[in-house]
Amino acid sequence: MNESKIFTFKFDVEPAKNLRNAINEKQNLSIEKEHEIKDAKTKKFVPYFAWDRICAIMDRIEDTLDYLNLVELGNCRSSRSAFDFYDFINNAYVVIDGIRM
Repeated sequence: MNESKIFTFKFDVEPAKNLRNAINEKQNLSIEKEHEIKDAKTKKFVPYFAWDRICAIMDRIEDTLDYLNLVELGNCRSSRSAFDFYDFINNAYVVIDGIRM
């Protein structure tokens, strides 16, 4: 019988916390700043406050890094471990996409 390996992660969450602190110090630069985004359904551009999006991104990055640090790859109930890997990739993309935004 094959012995499965379990992989865990220890992502450093300090950079995300430092980013939040730096952005909070400069709130006035983005709190009233508006941007537009194209609505997927109506195809029209709708305004949004940059601060709202920045806060949501910072929350998702911190929450997702905390979650990924709890993930154990290879600790599935079945002999196949693809779904825990898919979960990891999906959540890692949330962090990458948040950083990009």
